[in-house]
Amino acid sequence: MRTVWQTLTASNVRMFRYLAGFSLVLGGALILLAQASSLVPESIEPQIWRAFRAGMLCALGTALGALPVLFIRNVSTRMSDVLLGFGGGIMLAATVFSLLIPALHVAGEQGYGVWGAAVLASMGLLIGACALLGVGYLLPRVQGAPGQGGGARITFCL
Repeated sequence: MRTVWQTLTASNVRMFRYLAGFSLVLGGALILLAQASSLVPESIEPQIWRAFRAGMLCALGTALGALPVLFIRNVSTRMSDVLLGFGGGIMLAATVFSLLIPALHVAGEQGYGVWGAAVLASMGLLIGACALLGVGYLLPRVQGAPGQGGGARITFCL
C-alpha cells in the first residue's frame, strides 16, 4: 500500500509548495494587519497613522506584484519584451513626474527663468544619462554562469 508521500508527484509537490508559500504570505499579512489595528490612532498621531497605512498599501502592492513570479515558469520572448517595455515606461514616467518636474520648480525658486530652469534640469538629466552609459560601458555584460565574467572590473568600479 502506498503512503501519502509516495503518491505525490513532482507537480503535486510544486503545487503544494506554492500553496504553502501563498498561505504563509497571506497568514503573515493577516497577523500584521491584526497587530497594526491594535495600534489604532488612540496611541498614534493621525499623520503617522496615515503614513503607516500608506506604507502598508505600498508594501501590499509590491507583494501582489511579485506573486505572478511564483506561478509563471516559462516566459516567451514576446511576453518578456512586453514586460520590459512596460517597466521601462513606468520608470520613464517616474523620472519625469518625480524628478524633472520638481527640479524645474526648484530651479525656478532659485531665481532661474523658465529657460534657465529647463537648461539646468536638462543638463542634470544629460549628466545622469552619461554617467549611466559610462558605468554600462565599464561593467562587463555577463552571459553565463554566475561566476563567469569580469569580476575584477566590477570590484574596480564599486
